[in-house]
Amino acid sequence: MCEGMKCQYLVNILGYINEPDNLSIVMEYFEIGNLKEFNRKFMMAGGVMTRKIRMILDISNGMNYLHTRDTPIFHSDLKLENVFVGGDFTVKIGDFGFAVSRASVSLHEMGGTFTHFPPEAYDNAKVDELWDIYTLEVG
Repeated sequence: MCEGMKCQYLVNILGYINEPDNLSIVMEYFEIGNLKEFNRKFMMAGGVMTRKIRMILDISNGMNYLHTRDTPIFHSDLKLENVFVGGDFTVKIGDFGFAVSRASVSLHEMGGTFTHFPPEAYDNAKVDELWDIYTLEVG
């Protein structure tokens, strides 16, 4: 699903390993880790609010790229642990393991982090861009 996607706000997949005991994805390296680790390490550092505003804008641009493709892609598990932070504090969206490319998928047809699902998911609402926005907010 993510093949051929090139966007400065999405994690670059460099390759993969497909061995009998090792199925792995090789992606670019992020010095700081993910946003959850960033919050833990830099919460009290100066200038954090300015960085966070830039990060929110970058995440929004990445989500916009996914949601406005010819066939929209919905991440479905957009949380702090799935947004990665480089040494220069740039952020990229990653971990597309639960991503779907159609809005007709319901809660019962997919996976993800249940504690991050929007309330309407439990009324059998379909996955769409609002789902992604909610899951990021909860994260």
